[in-house]
Amino acid sequence: MIGVQYEVTIGGPAQFYARASRAGSERNAYDPTKAATNPSLGKISDPFWMADVGFSLNLTGQRTWHNLIPTVGFGIGIANAQRSTEDDPYKFGTQFAFIGDLGVRYVPGNRYELRLGVGTSVYQNRYPTAYYVVPTGATKGIATGLAKSSYLASWRFTGGVSVPIFR
Repeated sequence: MIGVQYEVTIGGPAQFYARASRAGSERNAYDPTKAATNPSLGKISDPFWMADVGFSLNLTGQRTWHNLIPTVGFGIGIANAQRSTEDDPYKFGTQFAFIGDLGVRYVPGNRYELRLGVGTSVYQNRYPTAYYVVPTGATKGIATGLAKSSYLASWRFTGGVSVPIFR
């Protein structure tokens, strides 16, 4: 995953952030009309895009503890993946996402900060109705036993360098 984040202090220990990222991803494609034989169409590349806005809070206030600042954050955003194949009706599309973050910043001076973090994005996944239809000659559809809609969480581990530009 690669991304960019812009953050501005809005008062005391609170910051507003906006970020965008892209992750290279693959998924298995299926033709639900061929469930009796071999429904797999192989793997397709499906880049995953995210954009979100939110707030983060320095848990040590406006100070550091041994040059460390633990942070917690939350936000909302959108997740998007659009690729499909001709015979596969599945498309992730664009979904709302809820974001949670924990992190720590190391501040050796006023020129830069080192950041490490862990976060999750929770969004809804919907399978097409065609995955549940039993084709002629088959005993079950592709998604037998799966809920038509479920919430998924994508975990991310981040690291980076922050450079203050308006200080």
